[in-house]
Amino acid sequence: MKRIFFFLVAAALLASVAGATGGDPNIEGGGGGIGEGGVVGDSAWNPGDDGVRVSIMDGTTAVCTFDLSNSERTRTQISFVKKHKLKYKNEGGQLDVSSETYRSKVPPLSNPLPTIISSGGGSNIAAIRSYFTDEVVVRDIANKARMTYEELTSGAYKLLLEPMAYFKYNGVQYAMSATEAALFDIKVSGDLRYQMGRMTHQNLPFAMFLERADLTISPWTGPTTGRQSNIDILNQLGVGIVTFLPEVTIPDPPDAEYVYRADTNVITAALVPNHGGDLTPYVHSEAGGSEGYATFHINGTTYRKQMICPAGNSQLMWVEWHTPSTPCELIITVTPPNGGGDIEIPVRVELLAEKTPPDPGYDGPGQGPGITGTEYRPNFRPVQTPDWGGNTHTSWEQWVATLEREWVEDEEWEENWEWVDDGAGGGSWEDNGWWSDCSYWRYYWEWSLASYDAYLDVDFKLEPNSRVQTAELRGSTYTIKSGYGLDAECKTRAYGGGGTSDVTVAQNVLAVFPEFDYATYYRLLVPEPTYHSTFPRVTWGFRRNVYSYYSEPTHFTPLWYPDTDYTVAVAVFDAWTPGGMLYASAKDTVKIRGTMYDDWYIRVI
Repeated sequence: MKRIFFFLVAAALLASVAGATGGDPNIEGGGGGIGEGGVVGDSAWNPGDDGVRVSIMDGTTAVCTFDLSNSERTRTQISFVKKHKLKYKNEGGQLDVSSETYRSKVPPLSNPLPTIISSGGGSNIAAIRSYFTDEVVVRDIANKARMTYEELTSGAYKLLLEPMAYFKYNGVQYAMSATEAALFDIKVSGDLRYQMGRMTHQNLPFAMFLERADLTISPWTGPTTGRQSNIDILNQLGVGIVTFLPEVTIPDPPDAEYVYRADTNVITAALVPNHGGDLTPYVHSEAGGSEGYATFHINGTTYRKQMICPAGNSQLMWVEWHTPSTPCELIITVTPPNGGGDIEIPVRVELLAEKTPPDPGYDGPGQGPGITGTEYRPNFRPVQTPDWGGNTHTSWEQWVATLEREWVEDEEWEENWEWVDDGAGGGSWEDNGWWSDCSYWRYYWEWSLASYDAYLDVDFKLEPNSRVQTAELRGSTYTIKSGYGLDAECKTRAYGGGGTSDVTVAQNVLAVFPEFDYATYYRLLVPEPTYHSTFPRVTWGFRRNVYSYYSEPTHFTPLWYPDTDYTVAVAVFDAWTPGGMLYASAKDTVKIRGTMYDDWYIRVI
């Protein structure tokens, strides 16, 4: 059974994407006690008279809207034409009384809706989140919308959820979402709020609101109790969103402390203890100190690095080395300068090989079913573009010893004892000495921790291949026809630290594509280094395409790709520092309008 799960943070770097199935609930709640019934005159609401309006959203457009409740609510006398919140909010939608008998759809008896509008204070948000991200529930919603579960959870759609209330107002049974209640209250000049305010303007809108902005709706950051204004309800309250994210396979935590790619320059760092006296850059005749070295043993090679560290402390030590060209596992040992036992660092070296996309297959029968190469997908919708996060800044500290001196003012009495005769056959010894200047320079080692920083800058752009004559640039975005090639330009720069040996360049750039749901196939970009100042800026592009007639470094968009955004995502990584690896995610988009065949014509001559 496929599992629906939450995504609260970005997936781990370079996790493999295997199809959109994750349900991310952007839903929070609040509210307060409203008592049993909340009766004012001939108006009343009873706990349990609630439900949820479900809209399946393609962007900001609903492809299907229906209400869910644990009964059909056929006692409802007045309801409004079913519209979702964005329709009211962004398009100035008006309340339209429905001429049809109101009925809500009912979930299976084995899996009823949880309490939506809490009457006892607080909210039931945990149960609501769990319910609308449960696979069984999502399958039932897909079935009610006449969609397949796979289609609904492909990443092309989101669930827009709005709490519903069923109540009596002035003797008439109504069905309203929180948004509709706010609009209705405006029509009746605040009378709904007066009679039903603790329900319609407190617990109903607080049943759901967003934690983060989505679908043009801002997150709610105000109070979570008390009656709220109609404008706040219209704009921000009474809504939740479930996003179906690509299911990400995160590998088990590695046994290795470091995981590197094969044939790569890397930096391995270790915190090395000093069990002896002060280790200084050199031995000074007056300030003292001693020299010491940490020794790294890596894959048959020994690296000896001078270590500077005050007695009883530890120093961050590192070495840059090149990994083997084939996958393997290694144990790196580090020998401290003053004994105490070796440090062992397990390392795994992995092979990163391109999974080249297949032949785009333009010679297939109309790019239709049965074509070999890039798979024809008639119902294709792009899934959410992956974002692997980033670590574009890191820092570390090292002990630094500086030889200092100070002038010490000092004087010393030089004794000079002489016998002084008193002329009467006696006398005494007297000291007729003097003061000598004994001032001197005192030398000593001054210890401090120096802090270093390293950074990674990335700029990624998609551009039509130079042979595409019909591309249009509007603002900063190109529009091209499907079937044409795209070129990539990814500029990277890793810099910082205390010297050039402290930071490697970024050594891998991986690109994934929407026609493969950002999975299965990927391209490894190749560098064209150009050097500026101390740290190199590197420009990366696609490898030469084996399916290009002119052997150009390009990626062909599928001929069948629909008229929508075409977004390529890249991961930039393997920029190593003593503080760890720097990496980044980036993406760029072109718009597809029409196909390359629109540029062809037949002329009789």
